Amino acid sequence: MSACNGDVIPQRRTFFGDPDERYPKITVEGNIETQQFLIASRLIVILFEKLGKAFTPVKYDVNGNIEKIKKVYDTNTSQNYWLNDMITNEVKNDVPQVTINALLWLKRALSFIQILLQSIIEDAEANTKTENLTPFCWNAYDRTLKPFHSWAVQKISFLCMRAMPGRREIFQILSMGQENVDDLVVTDMRNFVESLNSNLDVVNKLYQDYNLDSNQK
Repeated sequence: MSACNGDVIPQRRTFFGDPDERYPKITVEGNIETQQFLIASRLIVILFEKLGKAFTPVKYDVNGNIEKIKKVYDTNTSQNYWLNDMITNEVKNDVPQVTINALLWLKRALSFIQILLQSIIEDAEANTKTENLTPFCWNAYDRTLKPFHSWAVQKISFLCMRAMPGRREIFQILSMGQENVDDLVVTDMRNFVESLNSNLDVVNKLYQDYNLDSNQK
């Protein structure tokens, strides 16, 4: 079973070490391949699963938005081959904005992960090796999800942040149980984050161009 099903990760050198599960390369035209985008996003669902039960609400939220996009994608895989086209179709035609709404929340969650992982990468590269990663979580949350969360959701998120595993446990998770491979973990994490960055840049621009960003909580 592959990571596409959200359960078991195929054998790879580290958690983020499979190139087939990174976000797709952006085409010359600036398009994102929908299926590969969803495959990579499912890896984030598995990551939340591994972070512990406290992150279960986040895991279900992210997975739910992935499933909503996939359901639309499956209605016409040829027409919906590019994620950009799925957004454009819902903007220009009288159809429910399922993809637009699901991707809005998904991109916020992915931005959270992007900032969190980038903080861990920079900390490792500086050889600081901060054990308590909760401040990294708070920084990422404040900059991405918090402005759009109600007070009740913020309280749940607070519990999640407090339950964030420490650096040693995180690296054990990401190393897939291997010893003395921290550098490899960071390299694979960096490659994954770089692929995520390029995709988020395109998605954010789409939402800006079509004025789709919402402050609704």
